[in-house]
Amino acid sequence: MQSPFHYICSTKNHVTLNYKLLTCIYLCVFNFLASAAATKEIDETFIKKHLQTQVYPIDPDAAAVVLYEKTDIELSYLNNALTKVYTYHKLVKILKASAFSEANVHIFYSDNFFGRVEKVRGYTHHLNGDALVTEEIDRRDLLKKDVSENVNSVSFTLPSVKEGCVIEYSYDIRSNYKQTVLTWDVQDEYPKLESSFNITYPTNIEFTSITHVGMACKSYKEEEDAENAADNFACVRTINRANQSSYWIRRNIAAEKEEAFVQNKHNNAERLEMQMTGINTPTTIMHFNNSWDKINDELWERQKYKDMLFGINDFFDKALDSLLTPAMSAKGKTAAIYKYVRAHYHCSKKMGRISNTNLRKLEHTSEVNVAEINALLTAMLIRAKLPAAMILMSTTASVSPTETFPVLDRINYMACVVMADTEQILLDASDPNNIFGILPTYCYNGFSWILGNKGQGVNLTPDLIKNKNTYNFKINEFTDSTARLEITKKTGLLHSVAYRKAWVKNKEQKQKDIDYIKDHLPGNITVLESHVDNQDNPDTNLIMKYTCIMDLGKEPTTFINTNIIKVYESNPFKAGERKAPIEFPYKSEYAFFTSITLPPEMEPDTLAQPTAISYNNGEIYYRKMMGYIPDIHLLTVNSSFEINATSYESEWNTTIREFFQKMIDNSNEMIAIKKQLRNKTGAKH
Repeated sequence: MQSPFHYICSTKNHVTLNYKLLTCIYLCVFNFLASAAATKEIDETFIKKHLQTQVYPIDPDAAAVVLYEKTDIELSYLNNALTKVYTYHKLVKILKASAFSEANVHIFYSDNFFGRVEKVRGYTHHLNGDALVTEEIDRRDLLKKDVSENVNSVSFTLPSVKEGCVIEYSYDIRSNYKQTVLTWDVQDEYPKLESSFNITYPTNIEFTSITHVGMACKSYKEEEDAENAADNFACVRTINRANQSSYWIRRNIAAEKEEAFVQNKHNNAERLEMQMTGINTPTTIMHFNNSWDKINDELWERQKYKDMLFGINDFFDKALDSLLTPAMSAKGKTAAIYKYVRAHYHCSKKMGRISNTNLRKLEHTSEVNVAEINALLTAMLIRAKLPAAMILMSTTASVSPTETFPVLDRINYMACVVMADTEQILLDASDPNNIFGILPTYCYNGFSWILGNKGQGVNLTPDLIKNKNTYNFKINEFTDSTARLEITKKTGLLHSVAYRKAWVKNKEQKQKDIDYIKDHLPGNITVLESHVDNQDNPDTNLIMKYTCIMDLGKEPTTFINTNIIKVYESNPFKAGERKAPIEFPYKSEYAFFTSITLPPEMEPDTLAQPTAISYNNGEIYYRKMMGYIPDIHLLTVNSSFEINATSYESEWNTTIREFFQKMIDNSNEMIAIKKQLRNKTGAKH
């Protein structure tokens, strides 16, 4: 039987766009790798040199510069179990007070019988004249804390940190190796002069590396050659009888820069991921985790997701009998079941794993996580004979998955998908304020996977969702110096969700959001009353209403802004070079309808001609039209702003900036309204 999701689109274009800057994206299974990497000599000369350096060409304005960073990971067998030793060493030049937080170090590790932190060292280096002065942390200052059930931390603060110093620390973490993916975060908040990553492991283990670095890697046979070379990206791979290892070194790494309109900053950062994908046995190589089909089989068959979803879940029947009628459409049944699950179960909002594939036991759990509540939702839909499935995905808090290779650490969310009346409906019941048919915006993060007998990919991009805000302005009841203004804002569904969730977390936020419009109205407008409709119905638009008085003055001509509320008061796109692609979180439309009922003695001056500003064949569009009907003294000003595609290459920054500036300038235009004066005979003039 063909899956109902067979028409879902390919992800190739999306992946190419997200990783445009990361041109060196490749998969490489290491069957030959390198011995342990050599240790760079950090001596007094090195430290003194950097204590005397106050500006670094890589980033003259940086608050700190990482001088040296090294990660070593050694995997080995102990009593037939794979263990890991993780060694980390870092030196940082502190240039500004804003980087003092770099001296606060937190080491996290798994809390099991083998897990422990060892060899913690920390130093702060200063110059006293020409003499090097070094202060060391006191081991009594190490603070151990239980972070969660399975995670502990060791924290410390390096002493006497001030502008111009160099801080240094190192530590080892010993643990059982239970991770599937090892990650080297090449790029960070501050620029780095040198960062290296080394992994050593037994020859019977196979890893796949996924490298995202914006340049080719220069290979060397010996680590000493790579260490002494000037290449910005180099690697060494060799093998011996017992172990294999691989060593990478990256130099002159720019800092991650915050830029507006970046949906997922993790997609633009350099990194390297190593995922275990095979083990050599005496007779064969056993491969795993190296394709989406194998991930699907692991969950669907071995972890019994198929049995969980299609088992005898008759405990749903009583609720289904009360919710559904034979006359209901498939979409109506889906909506009824979704709203029941959303309201019936209490979700912790945490992702977590499905703790028990026996859903009957989850039914009576006081609190379930995101994966569990969406598993209950999927199973209930299947019980109602609706074609539902679970979907694996990554949120924007993680790197976007790709169709090419499944990096497991990127998968951090599970939701539900159902085909109802030929319509594909995405569902997430984990929050009472989530909308029927639309996932939270952070779920639209690229390639995702629908679990099933023959699972398949789906591309969830921000282009699939749209928010539309509609503003209505009614101006009437003119006096000689004032007018009445009524504002109605129909908030888009996506913005409505964000408001409701924020108001649950912070009751004071509701008033702040209501006051936002009040605070951004022109200075001659006073809000007399405001209220919100539909606050408790998560599947509807919030309606915000304001009653206001406009002070028009007593001059013969009064001026009213053609856009009373602005989408953007200033240009959000900055001049100059942009690094990251331009990414909007969803498609948007802002519609403004202004009607002004004038008294007979008032009329508009010359009306502006219709305006239309378009970028890239209407992908971003702004229009404005004015009209006047003299017989009923009705003046109308209607405008709209639309974003109809969500991703643009960084080189379009200047053009898009120009579009936004033209739109902002046009929205700031004023319309003149004249008070007609009468002469002694009563005629207008």
